[in-house]
Amino acid sequence: MTFWRPVSDAFRRSPALPYLNPVKRIRRRHEDTTGKGMAKKNTVEEDTIAEDVVEEDIVEESIPPYEYEQLDLTKQQIRLITLHSAARPSETISCAIQTFDTEADLHYVALSYTWGPDHPKQTILVNGQQLLIRQNLYDFLRRYRNYPKNVHKLWIDQICISQAHEGERNHQIRLMSHIYSRSLSTIIWLGEDSREAAQQYREYRHVGDVYTLCRNIYFTRLWVVQEILLSPHKRVLCGDTWLDLDDLFRTVHTNKSRSVLDLQLIESRYTSTAHKRGHETLLIA
Repeated sequence: MTFWRPVSDAFRRSPALPYLNPVKRIRRRHEDTTGKGMAKKNTVEEDTIAEDVVEEDIVEESIPPYEYEQLDLTKQQIRLITLHSAARPSETISCAIQTFDTEADLHYVALSYTWGPDHPKQTILVNGQQLLIRQNLYDFLRRYRNYPKNVHKLWIDQICISQAHEGERNHQIRLMSHIYSRSLSTIIWLGEDSREAAQQYREYRHVGDVYTLCRNIYFTRLWVVQEILLSPHKRVLCGDTWLDLDDLFRTVHTNKSRSVLDLQLIESRYTSTAHKRGHETLLIA
């Protein structure tokens, strides 16, 4: 994919769909691809992020795939999801999806991330039906679903846009500036691979950890400059650790080491583009 990838009063969380027990109680071992083992405790103030999943339920093959209800492309409509919390770590990720007019008073959080490799794909439940998503997004949802502040609806391109519908994709791309600028905040998901560096930086403020973070593939993508600029509030999530993006930029300014040149380039793009403020001119084809 080359197009965009991927707080005030909260929305009331949409009532969960009737529980139909669509998940077979079969367990499979979750591979620790980082080699770093399970997160032992929360590292972010009073906030809590779900621990690494060791076992997962398997979704019944008989459950039908999710079918999108078509958006009215003559209007400015978007879909938002409500991510359900889990009663146990192995529970299948599930969410409810709804369609809204952008003119409504919407309270939602947007996600900025990289899609990552096409394989492997993981299954989640959307309105009780199966949807395949890529691993990086799956990791985010698994982390975020039991976060105490998961009280707002989410906009995530991979779920909220019908990827098989070219006309809809093009329609939604034209709304990207609106989606990010009108969000309550944007979560910048750097994935699981940067978790250790984020924890070390949060505790010790070592510039070497900033270098490790800025080498994340997220910061090599040009579109993130637009998403960062347009978002009114931004927080970075790496594994189970939250970071402040402006704090990372301040570290760049106060340290002259060549090891932060990559993040410095991102920061310079961010600050120079911030003077333009013309949202329509920021879209990249």
